[in-house]
Amino acid sequence: MQKILTWIKPTWSGMHLGNYLWMFKPLIENSKWKDSYLMIADYHSLTSVHDSKVLNKNKKRLLCEIFLLFQII
Repeated sequence: MQKILTWIKPTWSGMHLGNYLWMFKPLIENSKWKDSYLMIADYHSLTSVHDSKVLNKNKKRLLCEIFLLFQII
């Protein structure tokens, strides 16, 4: 079985339409027949977000949005 690994940085306060159309929608469709792995690369976002409270808030919000998209909850 093929594997897909992709990552996303939590540098904003929420997802936008482009994230969904060009990253998450294909990942959800491909996960039906491929092993898909998604990681939140928070160390890479340290160059953009310097406030740790904002970064933690962005990570939690992004994780909740991912759970809703993949219906994991």
